[in-house]
Amino acid sequence: MKEAIFETLEYFVFFNYPPTLEELWMYLGKKIAKKKLGEVISNLVQQKKVIVNQHGTRITLVGYSSLFAIHAKRKHISEQKKKRTALFIRLLSYFPWIQLVGYSGSVAMSNAVESDDIDLFIVTKSQRMWTARFFAVVVAWLLGIKRPRSVTHSVDTVCLNLFFDERDMHIPIIKQTAYVAHELLQMKVIFQKSRTYVHLLMSNKWVFSIFPNASVALMEQTSVKEVGIESVSTTSSFILLGQIGERLLKGFQLAIMKKPRTKERIGNTQLWFFPDDFEDKLHQYK
Repeated sequence: MKEAIFETLEYFVFFNYPPTLEELWMYLGKKIAKKKLGEVISNLVQQKKVIVNQHGTRITLVGYSSLFAIHAKRKHISEQKKKRTALFIRLLSYFPWIQLVGYSGSVAMSNAVESDDIDLFIVTKSQRMWTARFFAVVVAWLLGIKRPRSVTHSVDTVCLNLFFDERDMHIPIIKQTAYVAHELLQMKVIFQKSRTYVHLLMSNKWVFSIFPNASVALMEQTSVKEVGIESVSTTSSFILLGQIGERLLKGFQLAIMKKPRTKERIGNTQLWFFPDDFEDKLHQYK
């Protein structure tokens, strides 16, 4: 158990982040009761093998006490970035094609630095992924917060890096790594419709084999307030119009993309856009 704790804390050190007991429990690779984990941590603190901040709320490895001050600064930066995207996300909630929006990456963990952009994870209605992406990109551009494709980092802009069609929210086997599991579980849902987040988790039960305590720890996330929306017409002519629009917008966007410029994975039901591959850096770090 101690080895698993040290390994998890080392992972967080890579990102200069001191986790809470709840977070350590959630991302621990071993099954354990949270109360028992707290007892183990208390013993490790007494043995001077790990350290906690002055409030006893965050934990890290010995030698990394500076992370506590770093976290306080980054938390403030992250909150400012969230305010920057508040209007954009509110507008997205009115789009009938969008089922869920969540923060991912550094902002999700309140661990952003000034130069970070704001990563968003979006789940769309069935067969409306390209329509949703088109309008999300246009609105972000109109608000002046769209990250240009030609750069890997752009301060305080949104990076629309993950789009999933609700028909297929299962992460492909090639992406089923501890890093991706971590990224999925740390996502902070901003709004959802029709309990989409629950469906997302149920489509990816493999993450709980990597992080066995996470299913219990995520109960709060699954209860995120639902966003209501006006019902849209389901007449055959309206559906046909939507399908035509989806095909046209897909062709238009693919023509603009031409060829991948980043870590892209473009499919019929999932879009992955990552200008910077942290998983590769993590492997190098290890």
